[in-house]
Amino acid sequence: SGGEPAKLHKHKRRISSLKSAVDVRNYFPETWLFQLQMTGPDGIFKAKETLPHTITEWEGSAVCINSQDGLGLSNVTSIRGFQPFFISYNLPISVIRGEEFVVVVTIFSYADAALPISVTLDQPKGFEVISDLKNGNLCIQPSSSESLPITLKATAVGSVNITVRAQTETSDKVCGSSPTYDGLARDAITQSFEVEAEGFANEKSHSILFCPSDEENQKFSKSFDLTLPDDAVPDSQRAFVDVTGNVMGPSIQNLNNLVSLPTGCGEQNMVKFTPNYLVLDYLTDIGKLTDDIKSEAITNLNTGYQRELNYRHFDGSFSAFGENDNEGSMFLTAFVLRSFYEAKRYILIDDVVLKDAQKWITGKQRSDGCFPNIGQIIDSGIKGGLEKDQNNGTITAYVVASLLISKYHNQTVINNAISCMQKNNPLNPYETFMYAYALALQGRKSDASSLIDQIKPFANNTDGVEYYRNPGSTKSTDIETAAYAVLTNLKVGNSKSDILPLIRYLTMNMNPYGGFHSTQDTCVGLDAISKFAKIIYKDPVNIALSISGGLEEQLKITEDNKILVQRNKVSQVPSELDIEATGSDFLRFNTVTPPEKRKFELQITGECTNSDCTERSITTLVSYKPDGKKSGMSVVQIKMITGTVADKDSLDKLTDDEDSNILRTEVENNKVNIYFNELSNDVQQFSFDVKEIIKVNNPQPGTAKVFDYYAPEYSTSTTYTFEK
Repeated sequence: SGGEPAKLHKHKRRISSLKSAVDVRNYFPETWLFQLQMTGPDGIFKAKETLPHTITEWEGSAVCINSQDGLGLSNVTSIRGFQPFFISYNLPISVIRGEEFVVVVTIFSYADAALPISVTLDQPKGFEVISDLKNGNLCIQPSSSESLPITLKATAVGSVNITVRAQTETSDKVCGSSPTYDGLARDAITQSFEVEAEGFANEKSHSILFCPSDEENQKFSKSFDLTLPDDAVPDSQRAFVDVTGNVMGPSIQNLNNLVSLPTGCGEQNMVKFTPNYLVLDYLTDIGKLTDDIKSEAITNLNTGYQRELNYRHFDGSFSAFGENDNEGSMFLTAFVLRSFYEAKRYILIDDVVLKDAQKWITGKQRSDGCFPNIGQIIDSGIKGGLEKDQNNGTITAYVVASLLISKYHNQTVINNAISCMQKNNPLNPYETFMYAYALALQGRKSDASSLIDQIKPFANNTDGVEYYRNPGSTKSTDIETAAYAVLTNLKVGNSKSDILPLIRYLTMNMNPYGGFHSTQDTCVGLDAISKFAKIIYKDPVNIALSISGGLEEQLKITEDNKILVQRNKVSQVPSELDIEATGSDFLRFNTVTPPEKRKFELQITGECTNSDCTERSITTLVSYKPDGKKSGMSVVQIKMITGTVADKDSLDKLTDDEDSNILRTEVENNKVNIYFNELSNDVQQFSFDVKEIIKVNNPQPGTAKVFDYYAPEYSTSTTYTFEK
């Protein structure tokens, strides 16, 4: 702290100014200075950094690598962020509109005299101040603290800033006869959080890919009806139109958020790994890779690589939950093998990891050349064939593709596996294109083309869109089928016109963030789209786009901006959008009742476990409905009621119970994710403890859902409250 010395008055002491170094503290990162830098020739790196506004002590160390001296580790050093007068308060991650919650503002003073303090709250937009006192006057004694509760009510949906200020009062009456500080003590903090709408969140998207030159009169026109269901929650709707001249645009922009599902297992982690090298490959090939995108993608690759090693077994295999699983997974090990090998172009991948994976895979090959179903089969298309004991060749085809991609050179192993595939004919489009892709990778293009010709009559063709339906399959499997069809057609050298209808199907099913439904369809789908996009990127783009209806906008897509995504918010919903050109739109809204395809039973109950309900518990009953069937990997996701958090110790105990069938628990912001290997008709019951951290007077019900991770369209949702 600094400033001019304060004047002396009767009963007052002479101390330094207590004014904050910044007008409003609003920089509160959880980690700081976590970065990679190059030193100069003298081995020194210098930089000026802004100290975060958190009142805390930061500890850190440096790790350095040198080609001559190897690895070096510094001593731990620290820096303290402190000021002798400051305020502190905590906010929930989010609140629901209509809820009243209490913000407890605590004022700390390390001055050697009392401070008459006035606490004020900037009137936040979208909130009402329910407390009797909007302003509070307090006396803070030397080296002590005082707290002031402020009750707020959320009235509008959206992102909100809360700013609390505290400073010395001109009058010292509140401190009575205590000696007071005759100077300015001041601090202010701004924090942000979300006000959410009531009910269940829903999202619908429409996407279309076209070439104006292919249309009649070289002009494309289409209308999109942005209607809302009758039970839509008022003011919860948001709609956007995203326009891009490049099919990879949304994926490039959303590398960390391609799917809206949790990513807490070894297979799901790969959705934050694989797309990064696909984007790097694509942008490098078209000469558009920027330093920012390269840095982000390589950081994601390194993070994903290190995280994936947590799911590696001592024998070199991988499984969804690592050593917590009894054995490695043939499918996941093959998936990781191909992905790690491809990423070697950009980050350091230990060759031992690759060789051990190849060794484990090939060591499991049977005498008939087939690779067995070992461990959990995560991909729903492969799993479906194996469950019916109809085809042993599908997992073999997948493994062969991974071995070939990773440049495995033992042709005897490959040829024996191909022999297995030939003895087990593909039974549906998914299996056919999986076989064809493996054959094409091995160089048997004529055999791959023959399989394409055999399955072609079963394609669905509508308005220039081609796709394949697999009996009893999920949407994710159909997307993978189209993706493998694209990859195979590219590998055998078929024309763009043959492939474009399949690409249209893939882009139609993209989510607004550039991914699809889950890990496999996103990784394989982006592989297909990126490889096709390389071919068509050189085609010139000059499109005028007109949008009318709930949004009036004139846009241009040119060579200079075709890789960008232009986002436009629709001001009026519901409405009908008329678009002349290219683009996609998506609509978000909440409903009172959950839309779903119910294949699960889910019941959640909450209860208070002490008299003032600061300690609580949640009990869940869940099962799979289809008689005699089992789900794939399933997730129960419970959104915590505002002001409460799950007790981590009690969550950890759930995985210790061998009878629970729970593989993993995790807390993601204000949601608890519970992973099951599978669910059956037998009811699974589990409970965990909950703590109240912020007082909420009229909390809205919490929401919960259970879904099949690899067929998320199959889900069941419900609500819960806490009963005393």
